[in-house]
Amino acid sequence: MWGLLHSILLLICSMEAVSDIGVIDGDTLDTSLGRVRLLGINAPERGERCYSESKQAIETLLTGEISLERDLVDKDKYNRFLRHVHSDTWINLEMVRTGMAKSYCIAPNLVYCNQLANAQTSAMNAGVGCLWSPSGNRCIRILDVGDQEIVVKNYCSSTESLEGLYVESDGRQREYFSGELCAGCEEFLSLNIGRFAMLFDEWGFIDFRAS
Repeated sequence: MWGLLHSILLLICSMEAVSDIGVIDGDTLDTSLGRVRLLGINAPERGERCYSESKQAIETLLTGEISLERDLVDKDKYNRFLRHVHSDTWINLEMVRTGMAKSYCIAPNLVYCNQLANAQTSAMNAGVGCLWSPSGNRCIRILDVGDQEIVVKNYCSSTESLEGLYVESDGRQREYFSGELCAGCEEFLSLNIGRFAMLFDEWGFIDFRAS
């Protein structure tokens, strides 16, 4: 159904060529059309881990002629144009594939959602890019996820600190653990799980589960 709607849309709205590109961060550009938010991805904000690396990555990808492809919804609530960005490559996908942005799909702009989510799965499994560079934490891992919670377990033989440990969903929700976790013990946090539940600490990526 989404594929048919998208095909009809493309017959009405062809690719838009733009110029005067300015990079705000890894998922937002200023263009001759106006401010553009890249569809289907979410890059680190200023002050977050990998912000500079993500911004530099998209700057490197913006070569040659730049064109924009829309989906069903033209703009977001901030009046930014929602677009897939193409240069010598499809930049939205390349940012996810190289571990510089996460997939982040919001209905009804879902035509490429599965492709972007699959690219993130591959990047996480391979530990690719700044976002998925592994932490040194090998004790606390994800044990299980449900629709509304995530469970972690301490697989080591000593009590481990939970400080700085947090989980994210691909809906951008983030929740932090606190305290300590005894050997073999489990801890859970409530979280609205989307396609992924991801575990991080301040040093990097630890683990994930696909829901």
